[in-house]
Amino acid sequence: MLTFEENGHGEPLVLLHGLGGSARSWDLVVPELQKHRRLIVLNLPGHGGSPLTPDAATFDAMVAGVEAFLETRGITSVDVVGSSLGGRIVLELARRGRVRSAIALDPGGFWHGWERHYVFASLMGTIKLVRALGNQRKILAKPGIRSVSIRQLSHKPSALSQPFVEQEIKSCAAASDFEAIVRDLTSITAQVGPAASHVRSVAIGWGRQDKLCFPGQAIRAQTAFPGSILRWFDACGHFPIWDQPSLTVQFILQCLDLERNSDEQRASMQQGI
Repeated sequence: MLTFEENGHGEPLVLLHGLGGSARSWDLVVPELQKHRRLIVLNLPGHGGSPLTPDAATFDAMVAGVEAFLETRGITSVDVVGSSLGGRIVLELARRGRVRSAIALDPGGFWHGWERHYVFASLMGTIKLVRALGNQRKILAKPGIRSVSIRQLSHKPSALSQPFVEQEIKSCAAASDFEAIVRDLTSITAQVGPAASHVRSVAIGWGRQDKLCFPGQAIRAQTAFPGSILRWFDACGHFPIWDQPSLTVQFILQCLDLERNSDEQRASMQQGI
């Protein structure tokens, strides 16, 4: 069973982190979000203490793990937010009709051609470096060095605290079967839609300076999920929850309120922030 953290009160909101992350990857947005919802912050299989079964190092198995968690806890209709790999899982759950609404932040799975090889090489290079450094990996989080070490993921690494970056690097190093998951993610077919008809809404957020999943992929994601909202984050890399936490919270809360929003308000959400 997946491990998780729970914060806040009220209607549940499930949060899914990215590859190599953990529930703690959401630390910069949890304090504000928990004022509005009861947050169920999962650790994906093989991450943050969640076990990874021998056959779980695939995207389909990751999705199945989240589905099993929701079923076991009796959560039949829920709003879900995902980042990176978690964002793709969220979209797949929407396609299967397993969620009430889906919010995906820079989801993977929309790369074409050479982009697959680029993502594969980038992620494999990252994990090899992090693990090769062993107990010295904390050096990657030091001021100045992190401006280079995580530049591919963050547009403004210097704005992140050293303890937070150390935590993310540690989580990445500890992730089980990281390499096998990367191989699967970059070899399977691209993510497809649309969302099931009863899914209330699908929203996609994307950093304009994403150097891992390039911004052009955002248009493919929106095309795959007709009717979805696409919101751009300026001065933002692959993780809006890192680079633009306040604006990410604002976006999430706006999306959760879509049913009460007017058409004009919905249209305004398509604009960049």
